[in-house]
Amino acid sequence: MIRHLRTGGTRAAGAALIMSLLPLLNTHCGVDETGQEALRRFQEANQNYSEGKFDEALQTYLELAETGFAGGPLFYNIGNCYYRQSEIGKSILFYERARLFIPGDEDLAHNLELSRLKVIDKITAMPEFWLIRLWRGAVHLVSPAVLSILLTVSWLGFVASLIVQLLGDSAWTRWSAPAAKVCLLVLLIGATCLASQWWDRAGTTGAVVIADSVRAFGSPGGGGVEVFVLHQGVRVSIDEIRDGWYEIVLADGNHGWVRTEGLEII
Repeated sequence: MIRHLRTGGTRAAGAALIMSLLPLLNTHCGVDETGQEALRRFQEANQNYSEGKFDEALQTYLELAETGFAGGPLFYNIGNCYYRQSEIGKSILFYERARLFIPGDEDLAHNLELSRLKVIDKITAMPEFWLIRLWRGAVHLVSPAVLSILLTVSWLGFVASLIVQLLGDSAWTRWSAPAAKVCLLVLLIGATCLASQWWDRAGTTGAVVIADSVRAFGSPGGGGVEVFVLHQGVRVSIDEIRDGWYEIVLADGNHGWVRTEGLEII
């Protein structure tokens, strides 16, 4: 069965909306002008992509990213462009970056899996206890941005329920106590998930091999024994950085030292 790259039917519209809101985070520029210009350029890049002008679309997407814009749809589209250009390492890199913003996106998961099929090195991950694997999947089901919104709404709902209960003599009074309990439960679950996501990101630094191949040695500096060779697209964890070298750990537990220019941090 032939599997094709998914571009997502509503991707352009969703991305355009996000891109139009991002300038609100920057207080040092004209919000309206910057937002409109970013939206215009993003739509232009989407049009180029739909017409098969992947080089032009990629250039515009990257320029937007370099000026400080970020988001799942933007990184997703960059990954698609790199995939079309057969740059598997960079496509996986940007798909991984997109997953930080939209972890539950089905099109993203499909395209990431499709890209990984083209990676030369097939590394079998170490087995993980099923309960931990289930917990990680549940925790990362919702993006940090959505969790933040959920926590804000839940907190406002909790406060409003308490106010209604304190005022009394209202048709809503009998619903205030159950509503407060539900909001508090959502607050606790959301805060736990957000804290777990932060802990996972802080505990490990992920990177992707973008060079055609990199050689890993037993010690930094390249003076040790060569332990393995990796090709573009492999995801690794960075354990230590020393004088232009990364100590990396593979999914199967093997580790070695590689030069920093062969990898790019997610």
